[in-house]
Amino acid sequence: MSAQIQLKNGQHLRTESGRVGILLAPYMFLWLDGNSHLQINNNALTDTRLTLIKGSALIEIIEDSKKNRIEIEISGNCVHLDKELVYRSDLGPNRVTVHSGEAIVTRGTRKALVKGGKRIDLQDKLDVRKLDKE
Repeated sequence: MSAQIQLKNGQHLRTESGRVGILLAPYMFLWLDGNSHLQINNNALTDTRLTLIKGSALIEIIEDSKKNRIEIEISGNCVHLDKELVYRSDLGPNRVTVHSGEAIVTRGTRKALVKGGKRIDLQDKLDVRKLDKE
């Protein structure tokens, strides 16, 4: 099923057994996994702000753009994305994984840079670790 809907500021998007893909801005995509919940805080193409309330999301930025900025709030942490990357956030294990590119994670006065091939656990400390090889 395919539909073109513009999500407004303050709206929520929930998935159950299905998944959904969203074009956030030119060359910037978000895929929301099943059983997930996302809130749109600001839908401006140049300043997109989201909150992942539940579940899992994958964001892909295909082309680096200094004009477009994406921030996603996860469990009180702010994840800033603006470079080419493949990024995944899971609220189950409460972690952010950067497969390629980089993301900046902040909570209060703490800040961590997470580069490709690493993940960060969003618990007490912002600990950056290498991805486990599977």
